[in-house]
Amino acid sequence: MKHQAAFSLLELSLVLVVLALLASAALPLLGAQREIAARQEARQLLDQVRDSLLGFALSQGRLPCPAPPAGDGREDCSREHGILPWATLALPARDPWGQQLTYYAYARFTQPASDPLGSTISLDSIGNARIKASQSASGDLADNLPLVVVCHGQRAAGGWRDGRQLPGASGDESENADANLTFIHRDPAPDFDDLLLWLSPALLKSRLAAVGRLS
Repeated sequence: MKHQAAFSLLELSLVLVVLALLASAALPLLGAQREIAARQEARQLLDQVRDSLLGFALSQGRLPCPAPPAGDGREDCSREHGILPWATLALPARDPWGQQLTYYAYARFTQPASDPLGSTISLDSIGNARIKASQSASGDLADNLPLVVVCHGQRAAGGWRDGRQLPGASGDESENADANLTFIHRDPAPDFDDLLLWLSPALLKSRLAAVGRLS
């Protein structure tokens, strides 16, 4: 019986060692699966943002203004750079990693019209933001954009949380955090995991024209 008990303890120890090894091997896979799920959730959020921005434009004849990072999520039309006005658009305040979305909107597209059924956006209105594939890229992926939305991803560098911009943005990510008119969109990598959304002037104008809102 002593021999059987000792043998059983040895077997149990071996089983525990094997389980520990399997668990340690599975942790990176679980982490990768969580990241894939979070990025999918972020893309779905950006789809919601796109629909809400277009819906706001169709009902108001303009784009929403950015919100102050330390505010309550409501638009402030004294600014062009800030965070997405999530309260104004009735959207979630944060992305899957707990950051607020960076939002740029050209003032030419956010001005209220004197006619409540009209728009200050016209056929010749163009934006001033541009998207590049990298800082060193010679051409633009898109230009003359009226708005850009940035989700700063799991790395969170340059993102906004509780009114504070998180440090650490460098390289291509710094272009999405420096409040200028150039933004970077490229495949994710260890040094870059931002997700971007933008609307072309042509799309925005066609939607406004379809409902008689284009001036």
